[in-house]
Amino acid sequence: MGVLRVVLGLGVACGLALFVVRVRSLAREPIAIASAPAPLFATNESCRACHREIWDEWQADEHSRAWFNEPFLAQDPKKSECNACHASRPILEVGLAQPAEIRAARFEEGIGCLECHANVDHVEGPNGGTGACAPRANAAFRTSEVCAPCHAAHGTLDEWRATSFAAVGVTCQTCHMPEVTRPSATGGAPRRVRSHRMRTQADVTMLQEAVRLEARVEGEELVVRLANVGAAHAVPGEIFNRELFLATRVLARDGSELAAFRESLRTVRREQRASGPSTQLAAGEERRFEYALPAGAAAAELLLGYKRFYLIPDEEAVRVHAQRLEL
Repeated sequence: MGVLRVVLGLGVACGLALFVVRVRSLAREPIAIASAPAPLFATNESCRACHREIWDEWQADEHSRAWFNEPFLAQDPKKSECNACHASRPILEVGLAQPAEIRAARFEEGIGCLECHANVDHVEGPNGGTGACAPRANAAFRTSEVCAPCHAAHGTLDEWRATSFAAVGVTCQTCHMPEVTRPSATGGAPRRVRSHRMRTQADVTMLQEAVRLEARVEGEELVVRLANVGAAHAVPGEIFNRELFLATRVLARDGSELAAFRESLRTVRREQRASGPSTQLAAGEERRFEYALPAGAAAAELLLGYKRFYLIPDEEAVRVHAQRLEL
């Protein structure tokens, strides 16, 4: 029995010794760890030297100021629901079918080159190329789906899909990225491309093209019609803090005001829509307002105004359409 214990003891000791030797050997051997590819560019500034014309367009565009957008800051700069689209990770890395995700740095750059075109260790765009960044062609850049990670959140993509615009191939880019003639890369040959300075609600001509205002007298009433004839989504677009309003004043012959009416077209937060539904003007919708004319009415003045933030005084609104109708 004593001999057996000695033999077993020696076996265990030898086993432990071999284990220690192997562990020490492994500690000296390099261990291969799979690492993610390093990002090709660190900031949007990296794109400037080769794409100066595009850079200048982007700098003048609201996407470059997304983190400092005044209505965004006014509502709640720490609201995570909003942050993700004002300083997103590259949408190609997250996936175009997925909601945008907030990045960990560079908030002051807003939404720029990397957020739309970077995909880990390469860049993508509507065309491939052999330049310094060797962009790879991605057909999604010719569709509205490339806008979905940020702009689907408020229903804009669904509104567009339900319109005749979508059926005939009109995309977000068709209206918001007008064609211009310039080089794609600095020093290259000019060609027809899409501008990176978006047409938005900041462009009053776009608002004028989107909404038609008509007024006429029918019997004893002033009848006003508003129609969304040019936008492939509701107006004002998507964000709850925007407002389009129709202000009507009925005047006496001496210019004194006899009556005043105001209509508000805006959306509200999702959590408030049960009690305060949206009054946006849907794509293709015409809305009719009827106002009884008081005795002595001689003229009517109509103003269609637009405000990026509904609490801005009406007097400071952008004048979209203005009419005076003699009665």
